[in-house]
Amino acid sequence: MRQNYSGVFLIFTSKFSMDDLLCNIKNCRQKLTKYAYATSCYHLLCCACVQKLHTPRCPLCDQDLKGKYDLSKVDLNPTTKFKNMVLAGLKSDVINDICQRAHNFYNYQVYTELEFQRFRLDKLSDRTIANEQKYNDTIFKLNREVMSLKRELECKPIFLST
Repeated sequence: MRQNYSGVFLIFTSKFSMDDLLCNIKNCRQKLTKYAYATSCYHLLCCACVQKLHTPRCPLCDQDLKGKYDLSKVDLNPTTKFKNMVLAGLKSDVINDICQRAHNFYNYQVYTELEFQRFRLDKLSDRTIANEQKYNDTIFKLNREVMSLKRELECKPIFLST
């Protein structure tokens, strides 16, 4: 993991926050707002990406998703009534277990997003370093050309009209 980012400063101007959930498909990354599909392997997919699946396998890790609860549609904004009833009648140890698993899922999403952003930062940093090198090389060549032209001018006689 890279420590020095050669003076690269990132300013996040988008409306993304770590509370936002995104489709985990690299080429999609759509913000999930109403519904998402959660996989048993801790991935989140948008509805459009699930519709593109050709096999019952996770497109990210290739895990089999044939089981009844391996791919579940999740309402990301459940109603109060649903929240009141979803865990009703369950023992506290079961509720705690469910909550812990939900926290683990969410923490994995945050961790995955941070790793993705680190990857992007590394790529941008590499590009910045390469561009800085090109810039410095160009400046060096131009300075050398200017010095050459100055010497050439100094050697030519100056004719004054009278």
